[in-house]
Amino acid sequence: MGKKLFYLILAVIVLVGLYYVIGPSKQAEKGPTPGDDLPIEEEYENKIVYTTDTDLDAGPFEADCEAREGVFSECGTTCAPDADMCAQVCAYTCDLSGNVEDNSTSTEEDVTPTEEGTSTDME
Repeated sequence: MGKKLFYLILAVIVLVGLYYVIGPSKQAEKGPTPGDDLPIEEEYENKIVYTTDTDLDAGPFEADCEAREGVFSECGTTCAPDADMCAQVCAYTCDLSGNVEDNSTSTEEDVTPTEEGTSTDME
């Protein structure tokens, strides 16, 4: 009876150990954590584009950006600073120039009066 109990307890310990080693990980669902190598899609002189997967936890990306003394955006543009055309896709970005990206489509500054005295959007 002693050997059977010993093997049973050993089997349970091995199975529990295997579960923790190769079992499902909640860490994989959340994305990277501070200290991990963060994914970087593009790196420009004054901007870093981390990822367009905004379902990932923004915390590690924001911490990395702050460590670089940049301004983090959860919905920055993926485009190069000198791009002629650009798809509007939200991405985690870090602006290293000190300027905050503005992704709004229209502001009062974009509106100028026309000859009839009405306003026209200059986009």
